Amino acid sequence: MRVDRLVARLPSAIGTVLVSVPLRVRNLLSNRDIVDRAGAGTVVSITTHGTRIQSVYLALESIGRGTRRPSRFVLYLDNEWTNRKLPASIGRLQARGLSVEYSREPYGPHTKYYPYVSEYRSHTDPLVTADDDIIYPKWWLERLHRGQVRSPNAILAYRVHKMRILNGTIAPYNSWGPATNKHASLLNFATGVSGVIYPPAFLDLLNEAGNGFLACCPRADDIWLHLIAIRTSTEVRQLDCKSKHFRVIPMTQTLALARGNTESNGNDIQIGKTYGDRDIETLLRSSANRLNERK
Repeated sequence: MRVDRLVARLPSAIGTVLVSVPLRVRNLLSNRDIVDRAGAGTVVSITTHGTRIQSVYLALESIGRGTRRPSRFVLYLDNEWTNRKLPASIGRLQARGLSVEYSREPYGPHTKYYPYVSEYRSHTDPLVTADDDIIYPKWWLERLHRGQVRSPNAILAYRVHKMRILNGTIAPYNSWGPATNKHASLLNFATGVSGVIYPPAFLDLLNEAGNGFLACCPRADDIWLHLIAIRTSTEVRQLDCKSKHFRVIPMTQTLALARGNTESNGNDIQIGKTYGDRDIETLLRSSANRLNERK
């Protein structure tokens, strides 16, 4: 039995510790680049905050050891870190190809993508976003890349929710179910935790949309990204029929956005401020079209 399959059968906490040990050793001893300097363009961006700056290297190392490595790998930090000393673990990753860049403004969770998107008016490479509290499997970026090659105009994610429209309005976030197929749809809502890949054309449109998220959903990047997707007719597709949530880095969840966004209905408040009547009409038409296709 392969080691990774054996670990997968262990209790989550024990398995995560076992998986993280080689990443800790890699960070201390490896001199292998975490980027493919000669490879085709696939940019990966990530952000972190608070005490997670001490553990984000585990997420970075898990991506950097993959069967496909980014051509550019960026850790975006709020400008409060400009004059602060970064952990030695980050410095070791910089020596192996990680770029650390600082956001001009405090964009919160939107820092994982917006500084990169706003850096260029025209994009040629797809962008992959990752979360700072997840250990990603070796095949993570390879499968995202292959999916993007097959569906170059769609947003692809490992974990997707199916948005529900109830009585002409968006149903509560916690009532949405997971996607159970690989069909592309505007009703598909990509959740960033397990990784998402965005096509270059969508990045251009996202740049044009600006930073309106600060007024309506400053703590929910997934909501803004979905809004721009439906306004630009960019469908979302789940990579597999079953959604995936990869292993969580221990001791990172005390700062998790999910506590405020889902457990305290923060997502519903921000959804109400973000989607307008025309957006809901677009979702209703998408739902009706899907039903007609099944007949």
